[in-house]
Amino acid sequence: MGRLSIAAPIALVMLAGDAAAGQQWMTGLAIYDVSLDPDKASGLAAITGTMTVSLERECAAYLTAAELDARLTGGEGVALPLYVSSRHVETEDRLEFDITSSLAGIDIDRAKGVATRQGNGIDVALEEPGKRTAHIDGDALFPLALIAAAIDAAEAGETFREFRTFDGTGKGEEVWTVSALITPAGDTPEDGEFAAGLGLADMPHWRMGLAYFPPGRGGEQTPAFSTNMIVYQNGFAQAAVYDLGEFALRLTLAEFRPLPEKPCP
Repeated sequence: MGRLSIAAPIALVMLAGDAAAGQQWMTGLAIYDVSLDPDKASGLAAITGTMTVSLERECAAYLTAAELDARLTGGEGVALPLYVSSRHVETEDRLEFDITSSLAGIDIDRAKGVATRQGNGIDVALEEPGKRTAHIDGDALFPLALIAAAIDAAEAGETFREFRTFDGTGKGEEVWTVSALITPAGDTPEDGEFAAGLGLADMPHWRMGLAYFPPGRGGEQTPAFSTNMIVYQNGFAQAAVYDLGEFALRLTLAEFRPLPEKPCP
């Protein structure tokens, strides 16, 4: 199965303020209904569940939490539980991460630790799955900084850009190459009504496809994980599809609640 992570390209709900990359974000809590994307069912009869995503700001840090709780039902009616959770605390130079994913009660990924940006790369101190340290050579973007960089590329009129990112997935050891394909949003009437309801009708937005490749792979290779979504200038995203390799999840926004910025002490 593909990369069972909702850490990096999730539908981000963010706050107006100085984000890690200087972006204007909107904070809030979003709840999505999860279903099977009919274009890539791969033998599954249905997927049911919810995904909850929140982003809050505390002074210089942004706290992102995401939880996917779903059941995968095969053609014979057998349902398997899929659970994925991630929590990140991100500043410009530091990322705390806590990631868990399991299918049918079997752990797929577990990582907890802190990544700190240094002059020659990123130092990682892991607590789970075991205490150890690692060093990542060169530059890699943290999750929110990745989305900010993709929005910057879209605002500059670019249609393709490649990034390196570290979000703690892959047991806290993987650095992913991310290919971003940026195209016009192609709004439907329903999309326009959705945006107007959230006060986003006049905000620039784009359709973005983000494909994640393991280190040393890219180009014509099949990504380990990909997502396709409409992204607004303030980081809010909708109409998201997450392709996990063997099947794809479709997310439909069910509820959104803005969250106020917490005062700094």
